[in-house]
Amino acid sequence: WIMGLGVKPLDWPPGAVGVEGRRGVFRVHPISYAVYGDYHRLNPLPKVYDFSPYAPAGMSKFTSYESKGGVRYGPLEEYRYQDDYSRSYFAVTRKKGGWDCMRHYEILAAGSIPYFLNISSLPNNTMTSFPRHLVQHAMSLPGVYYDEVGGAG
Repeated sequence: WIMGLGVKPLDWPPGAVGVEGRRGVFRVHPISYAVYGDYHRLNPLPKVYDFSPYAPAGMSKFTSYESKGGVRYGPLEEYRYQDDYSRSYFAVTRKKGGWDCMRHYEILAAGSIPYFLNISSLPNNTMTSFPRHLVQHAMSLPGVYYDEVGGAG
């Protein structure tokens, strides 16, 4: 299956010669997201949250685990979204439509640590430039706890 093209035979494109001159053998290189240099905060804001007040919920954008009157960001309030990440030690993220997305890297660029809810399910050849082992280590530090239902523990 090739995204948007459907099922294609191994010798697609026709007549193509792959690795070491063998037909149908192609080397696949992983790709990854990155953030704009403008997103990088050399001096993050002072930390006031253990966990960012924003957390991805379902498949919608700009919602919050504090949606009972909690944080919502409008389409022109990206600065507030980034500031809240910068003011947080951790920010919750997870797989939504796919594994890799800008949110993970926005969190890092803001000076926060992604708290990746389902990182143990992340396939090995996915998000190859993401510092998965550092994030897992930070998530396992004593006192760091997040309850998916109630938020920070």
